[in-house]
Amino acid sequence: MFKGHSVPGVVTGKPIEIGGSIGRTEATGRGVTIVTYEYLKHAGLDADKMTYAIQGMGNVGGTAAKILYESGKKVIAVGDWSGAVYKEDGLNIDEIAAYLADKKNCLKDYQADGVSHITNDELLTCKCDVLIPAALENQITEDNAERIQARVIIEAANGPTSVEADEILNRRGIPVVPDILANAGGVVVSYFEWVQNIQSMAWDLDEVNRTLEKIMLKAYNDVETMAKEKNSSMRMGAYMVAINRICTAGRLRGGPISMA
Repeated sequence: MFKGHSVPGVVTGKPIEIGGSIGRTEATGRGVTIVTYEYLKHAGLDADKMTYAIQGMGNVGGTAAKILYESGKKVIAVGDWSGAVYKEDGLNIDEIAAYLADKKNCLKDYQADGVSHITNDELLTCKCDVLIPAALENQITEDNAERIQARVIIEAANGPTSVEADEILNRRGIPVVPDILANAGGVVVSYFEWVQNIQSMAWDLDEVNRTLEKIMLKAYNDVETMAKEKNSSMRMGAYMVAINRICTAGRLRGGPISMA
């Protein structure tokens, strides 16, 4: 209305046919896997030898599960609103995704050889290396944080860990890669969509994914560097990186903001 002509970049997540970006749907889940691999590399762990549990088989969790599975990783547990399934030597994620593609189906009715049904709480507390909560907020709380057995938690959902649980996990030495870092892939590719609209161009999938990985890796390394420098959790490291950028920008623009 202000410009007097169509400015499609002001809305992102559009269908590709009207200016949306290819790769946007999968971007959040893909970003989660990029951050997961980077954490494991920095921790000196072999991603191929890890076991993964994912709460949530929607757009984010389902995409992350599929990427992990198709790269040969062992996903031992996944869950949806109805419950979860578990298989110690790895689930067939492609089969599960095809089953859930029919929206009338849910995991409580899924059957396969060697697969057992568990609750979502049992998924969160199962013995695994990487736990990826990709469903609702406040799923890891003070009630179950003491029972978490994962070696690391990658927050794919928004706010899946309560403040109380965060303190417990920190005390127990279980790292949490925070949501504002781990699930940022979606908004990063929304930014790409805006850029493409401004340029009246369309990037191919390789360019989208390559640039997404570049930005996610830089974000991860900035946060980890800050956390190590300040001897803090990665969540606090992410907050400090963000606040430092805001203060720096405000100062350069002549504002009164300064970094304490």
